[in-house]
This record gives sequence, C-alpha cells and structure tokens, in this order.
Amino acid sequence: MVNREILIDVTILSIIATFATYTFLIHLHEESIWIDGYGYLMGGWWLKEHFEFTDRLMKTQAYIPAFFISIWQILGNDYLAGKFMNLTFTLISIPLIYFLGRELKNRVVGIIATIIFLTIPIIYYLNKRSLVDFPLSIMYLATTYFYIKFLKEKNKKNAIITGLSLC
Repeated sequence: MVNREILIDVTILSIIATFATYTFLIHLHEESIWIDGYGYLMGGWWLKEHFEFTDRLMKTQAYIPAFFISIWQILGNDYLAGKFMNLTFTLISIPLIYFLGRELKNRVVGIIATIIFLTIPIIYYLNKRSLVDFPLSIMYLATTYFYIKFLKEKNKKNAIITGLSLC
C-alpha cells in the first residue's frame, strides 16, 4: 500500500512539473542564441558526433550539460537542443529541491521551496537561453543534497553521487 503522504507529494510535484513544462513550451522561441550559448551547443554536437571526451571538449564544457545537449540534438536542431537541455534540468530541479527541503526541514518546506524556486525571475531568465548556468546551479544543488544525505547516512552510494554531480 502506497503511503498517502507520498501520493500527495507526487501529485503536487507532478502538477508543478506540468506547469513548469507548459510555461517553458509557450515561451520556447522568445530568445535567440547567445555566442557563448552556441559554444555549448557545439560542445554537445562534438560529443554527439565523436562521443569522446577530448581535451578540446573538457576545456570548454561542463560534462553533464554537454551530454544532455548531445542527446537532445537527436531533434536535429541545435537551438531546440539547448532549450530542451534547460527543460531537462528544470524537471530534475523539481524533485531535487523538494527532497532538499524535506531533508533540511519537512515536506511542506520542500513543496514551498520548489514553488518559490520556479517563480524566481532569474530562473526564468536563464532557462530561456542555451547557457549552462542553470544546469550547473542544479548540479550544485544535487551536490548539496547528496552531501547532506552522505553526512547523515554515511553510505558509499551518496558519496559517489555527490562526486558525480560535480562533473
């Protein structure tokens, strides 16, 4: 039997994710590509075409955003690949912020923190561009969450995930 509290939380987070996705999609073509954003898109293209982590890629890219850009380039459009990379990290941020708030205080704080985070204007501003600022912010949040989990539980899994979220 599923815990009623978990079911309520999943429902609320699903509604938040649906709203975030809808907001993202209606504003999809509002902004052009900046020059540094195009550099990130080219890093994703390099990874998709060659699938090798060379010095050229490592000096200019964050690994995980470049990986997601290369996955989204299946759509055939660099512009959309960068936009959907941000959508991917927005959807990752929703449960991540909820769990971080729940870990630090309780589930209500997690839900409120998630809603507040997604309504901050700078998040909206960064999400409209193909930059890695927002994905890197989410990776730092993941590092914080899993580090706190590691300090509380002292298990190897959380230590490994903490290290991977720094990539």
